[in-house]
Amino acid sequence: MIFSVSHRFIFIRNWKTAGSSIREVLRHYQPFYRKNRYLEYLLRKSEILLPQKFRLVPIHADARRIRDRVGHEVFSQYFKFGFVRNPWDWQVSLYYFILKRKRHHLHRLVSRFKTFDDYIKWHVTEDKSKRSQKDFFSDHDGSIIVDFIGKFENLDQDFKYIQEQIGIKKVPLPHINRTRHSDYQNHYSDFSAALIAEHYREDIEYFGYQFD
Repeated sequence: MIFSVSHRFIFIRNWKTAGSSIREVLRHYQPFYRKNRYLEYLLRKSEILLPQKFRLVPIHADARRIRDRVGHEVFSQYFKFGFVRNPWDWQVSLYYFILKRKRHHLHRLVSRFKTFDDYIKWHVTEDKSKRSQKDFFSDHDGSIIVDFIGKFENLDQDFKYIQEQIGIKKVPLPHINRTRHSDYQNHYSDFSAALIAEHYREDIEYFGYQFD
């Protein structure tokens, strides 16, 4: 998450949707930056008063949690945005991200799976930490509470739109923390592709995704 008082925006950071690249551009508009902890400066200098606990908002806090921390009035005054990704592609990227980071809390577990299908089966049946991407940007009733949701597949175009909306200099996104792998379709069997289709049906229908 990145919160800018000067340009009045909140970047809500979904997993594996170019968040590190976007952060590299936007962090310069944040009044105070420290990895994984934000906004101590606002407690002293901002024109808005925020509760002290707000500086402990996790880097991947969802829209509801951020709104609860800053308050509905403040939340409504800022341009709020984030990105989503094709669920089939998203899971392949998450899979390799976990595997290459030995300190990741799921690395040991995921590295024991013999196949990608095993990972997908575990993810949709047992992994309680991940939910639909739409839910990440919604309130408890399922209504979207952000102003713009870009697509990873249209990253450059959608980020240019965001730059226009928040009034910052247009600069290209750097490539940071990219997970390299072959086309996501190559990783799936009919079985695992169907599991994702069912598990992320809401995202697929709402954002207009398909396997191909």
